[in-house]
Amino acid sequence: MHVGYGAQKNVAMIENILHNINAKTIPIDIVLMNAAMDAFIEANNPLSAVRLFQYLSDECNMNRLPVSKKIDEILTLSFNLDPHRISYFYQKENLIAPNIKTLNILLKALRELGPLGYRTTLKIIDLSKEAEFEMDSISLNILVDICCTNKNTKLKKTQMQQYAAACN
Repeated sequence: MHVGYGAQKNVAMIENILHNINAKTIPIDIVLMNAAMDAFIEANNPLSAVRLFQYLSDECNMNRLPVSKKIDEILTLSFNLDPHRISYFYQKENLIAPNIKTLNILLKALRELGPLGYRTTLKIIDLSKEAEFEMDSISLNILVDICCTNKNTKLKKTQMQQYAAACN
């Protein structure tokens, strides 16, 4: 999906695949959801990836990524998206909770959303500190990339060291 329709910038086809999988009651797993989010980003539609993360956060048991409900609230305030407007899911029992890879893909989507995505990322960083949520080394790499992409290196050295320590 990521290499095919994402590379072709065909958002409608990505949504169609998800709809067909769901309609045929094929079990949906986190690997598929992560691939769909990556495909949306590759197709230059990072807001669809954000919306999919929100939908998973809103509808699923948060036992794998407990902080995702709070991230969902930050995304709602930042982008004013309605995750319930996703038309390709209606069998909620098939959905699974986001994991750390899903969060990393969300961060990649936010990187593509410019200054608003950057400010939203900073809120998620603050949340991760408040909630004592440990990001992994990939998260840290993406966070540094987001700062560089937005030409804003105002994150203090001590803050970056704190985030790096959280990854250990």
